[in-house]
Amino acid sequence: MGMLDDRVAIVTAAGGGIAGAIARRFAAEGASVCCVDINKETVNQTVTDIKEQVWERMVPLHPIGRLGKPEDIANTAVFFASEQSSFMTGSDVFVDGGFTAI
Repeated sequence: MGMLDDRVAIVTAAGGGIAGAIARRFAAEGASVCCVDINKETVNQTVTDIKEQVWERMVPLHPIGRLGKPEDIANTAVFFASEQSSFMTGSDVFVDGGFTAI
């Protein structure tokens, strides 16, 4: 059991350097980590490293039966930026494969 079990960490610039190390450390401590970076290759390497450490143990915890992909978060961000979300305000939207629903 890690110090960050049941926590979510959003790490920006997670592709390398200190932020990449923080993302890996948070994942090793049990956090569900969302890595955000403008460099797809480096953030993909961070995600691969985290998967090798702990992500596979999280798959059974998600009712949807898989882990999230960058596109899952990106699609949500695109929705928020669109006119289709114009009536939304003060809402929490969880893009977590049902993790918080259980």
